[in-house]
Amino acid sequence: MVRTHKSVEALTRQHNEQCVQRAFPLSRSQHSDAVDTLSSFEDCVSRLPASCRKSLRDSGIAGTTIHYRFSFDVATWLARKAPSSVSIDWAELDDYEALDDLLRQLLLPSEDEFFDSGNVSTQSWLAMASAGYSGTEFDWLMAQLQERRMQPVFRQLYDAADVPLIWTLGGSEFSKTSNSFSAGKPEIRTTGYRRRPAHIKKVISTPLTQITRLSTARGTEMIDVAIASLAVRHRETLHFNFANPEEVYVAQVGEGITVAVFGLLPEHRFPLECTMGYLILSNGVPIGYGGSSMVFKQANTGVNIFDEYRGAVAENYVAQQLLESGQQKLYYWSSSGGKAETDFLITADDHIAPLEVKSGLNPRSRSLRSYDNQFQPRTLCRTTLRN
Repeated sequence: MVRTHKSVEALTRQHNEQCVQRAFPLSRSQHSDAVDTLSSFEDCVSRLPASCRKSLRDSGIAGTTIHYRFSFDVATWLARKAPSSVSIDWAELDDYEALDDLLRQLLLPSEDEFFDSGNVSTQSWLAMASAGYSGTEFDWLMAQLQERRMQPVFRQLYDAADVPLIWTLGGSEFSKTSNSFSAGKPEIRTTGYRRRPAHIKKVISTPLTQITRLSTARGTEMIDVAIASLAVRHRETLHFNFANPEEVYVAQVGEGITVAVFGLLPEHRFPLECTMGYLILSNGVPIGYGGSSMVFKQANTGVNIFDEYRGAVAENYVAQQLLESGQQKLYYWSSSGGKAETDFLITADDHIAPLEVKSGLNPRSRSLRSYDNQFQPRTLCRTTLRN
């Protein structure tokens, strides 16, 4: 159940916690509770004051909005997968002339003179042209572009216009709150998070026992999950934009972790270099992505774990260690305004100390400073990747 929050920061924190518990549940009840809580977030956001909802824009949470200048390819995907939920952000449009160059490709001969007369704005013309269409002006525009057979030209003109869009998520299946690939029963981590193997090179060089190619329909579903996982985070990659639904392979690597590998559509492959993208999922929830490029005997790869899982997984790992070390219960501290929060309160030498968990290398913490100013504890504790 969604708690009553004193701040947007606290609501976002709970959302991230529930996403992590859905992806890495320590019990079936925890997974079920996380799914139920996340399903109510759209309603929770709708009841927030307008100023708070504005603060949540671009968070990817259900009930919020995404503001971004998507490429032609992702815009085409949005028009197909999220009809009536995407509109042009006219207040942020910088280059009306570039958009006019695109719209001129759609004009009938009888419309040329009126369009260039100076008596009608680009926004007004598009509103009139799309009147009666069952969707937004963006939906109408993308439908016109798809009906014509000049896609290379349209792609160039659309990208040159750098069109700012507003994607109203509502209860979309593609929000961070809901986006997942149906994967059956969740894998429960009864022994907590896996520990670093003693011989990493040996693990990496061990061939996977089974790699499965998905059906075209399931491959398409996985591609949708991949594109959406980046779109709500203001990202995109050619590996997902041009993924081939007939070449989507999945490998189960244990404890609910799946790696989905995408081949490119033939027309987007490179002459010599083989490049493939991959999505990392835990119990069907996308938690990261990467790509790998291979030329002859050399392979370069990179991986990016989404922020909410990078930080929250670190917190959950520390929580697990605290419980194993004898902490009976876990506590945290939040300021009266909800703007400062420490991850844990622990007992150290018979006194209470705040503990802040950092998933990166930067040790700075405003919350620790806030706690120190208010309570002057004998000890301040912090853990980062350095320790």
